[in-house]
Amino acid sequence: MCLIAVSYFATPNYPLIVAANRDEAYERPAQPAHFWGENKNILAGRDQKAGGSWLGVTKQGKLAAVTNIRKTEQQKKRSRGQLVTDVLTATSKVETTCATIKEESDYYNGFNLLAYEREEFLYLSSETRKLEKLQPGLHVISNAERSISWPKTKRATERFQEAIDTYPEDELAAPLFNLLSDRKQPKTSHLPDTGVGIETEKLLAPIFIKSDSYGTRCQTVLFFHKSGKISFYEKRIEEGWQLNAFEFFTKN
Repeated sequence: MCLIAVSYFATPNYPLIVAANRDEAYERPAQPAHFWGENKNILAGRDQKAGGSWLGVTKQGKLAAVTNIRKTEQQKKRSRGQLVTDVLTATSKVETTCATIKEESDYYNGFNLLAYEREEFLYLSSETRKLEKLQPGLHVISNAERSISWPKTKRATERFQEAIDTYPEDELAAPLFNLLSDRKQPKTSHLPDTGVGIETEKLLAPIFIKSDSYGTRCQTVLFFHKSGKISFYEKRIEEGWQLNAFEFFTKN
């Protein structure tokens, strides 16, 4: 997952709204969002190479999502997708799970982890190793620690706010998918220097990424309604865009 935009108590009826892009090599096999066979409590896509996920929810209303932090480093033993699985399968509170993950951060390449449960929203970065409780508002995270603003995160924040200001809450899905498909190229002078070279920086700069071998493969828009209803919409490239949709009410 390479961009996660979140509205946290920024609208009257939805404590949480998520719009997220997963960017990955096209050849890496992955399953679409589904309730997992060995754990039907979890609704998530699944990476078929390492077995984890990039974003998922549970029937109890727990959410976890991860992005990588872009930098040159050695490959660590554990897949970052396992972080999402660990949060979703844990019987402990998300704060306890994330505290354990914080102590084990060195086993993973750089990551940003978001976890939500019972209206509490947590953020953990392997860069700072600080577990934060996020405040209500809009939060957009890409492939750097969240305090670092990139052109794509700034544009996503602006477009998210525009969508909230323009559309009724129950009509936000389409404009949020439009946000996730934004291909505007920032000025070269505004791009970060993450050590990958300017041509790669330009390739990775838009919200929606497309190249011959790597790009945006999956888009997720997710609504947590105050009534307990969760609406989960996923678009993925599979010989054209395909849409999966799920709705259910959380249970204790």
